[in-house]
Amino acid sequence: MTEHEIDDRFMKAQQMLHNAWDESKLFPLADAIAKSWEFLDEGMVPISSMGLRDHLRHCSALIIGKLEELLETVPYGDHSRLRAMELLTGKPTAWDASIDLTARAEVFTGYLQHLVHIDADDAMALYMETEYYRSTPEADKLLKRLKKEDHSRWLVVQRDLQFEVLRIFQYFHGALRDWANAPEVPLTFKSIFGPLELGRIMREMTDLGIGPKAAKGKNDVVAALHAGCTRFGKKLPRPGHWPLMLAELFPDTKWNEKSKPEERPSFRTKAYKAAYKAMLDRLT
Repeated sequence: MTEHEIDDRFMKAQQMLHNAWDESKLFPLADAIAKSWEFLDEGMVPISSMGLRDHLRHCSALIIGKLEELLETVPYGDHSRLRAMELLTGKPTAWDASIDLTARAEVFTGYLQHLVHIDADDAMALYMETEYYRSTPEADKLLKRLKKEDHSRWLVVQRDLQFEVLRIFQYFHGALRDWANAPEVPLTFKSIFGPLELGRIMREMTDLGIGPKAAKGKNDVVAALHAGCTRFGKKLPRPGHWPLMLAELFPDTKWNEKSKPEERPSFRTKAYKAAYKAMLDRLT
């Protein structure tokens, strides 16, 4: 993997850290809780608070899964570990530097405040849709109210959000140490299936006319190998592993990040379903 490819992987991971919180669900949850406090006695917790926590935990679990996949698919080296430390700390940092994870989580959580904030354009659109645009004093009142509501939503979200962000960074900090100490053993289809099972899969692919150069193309190869994992009870390799594994199996063909299995049946194309079923039938 080149340095440019490593940079791209970590850049996408950085974007994922910011974008994985599903604002479309987080905003209404925070809004409902903030408004409910006006009608509750002190010390009572709105039922929707549990929904908020469940949502944040779901998002943080997805993020941890993506970070785990990142470290499984990016080779350990001087360049990649510097990028990993930059992802962890938010700035270029030496590998052996001391890290205050609590402070990092607090700062990063602040970057997410926009998730429950009505931005200026939205506020202006709301303002223009009402009669308030005819009166400057009324417009000022509206904007002050929106600002107050923003603050209330943020107070509701901030603590639980920072808790989950800290959980993510604590996981990643530990995972980096395991990543550095793990022996580098490249994953291949031969190591997954063994020579006998892989040999049978390759023979059946040939008989079915499936191959990267065939008319059905590379997607059918992925579908056929996916079916092999299903038939022989093998854990499906993570998507990021597939391009390298396919390149090892078919070195004369170029593979990219699109070359990965589709685990969701409803998202599979008609051709993918056909190749998957054909291979499964031959292996049964």
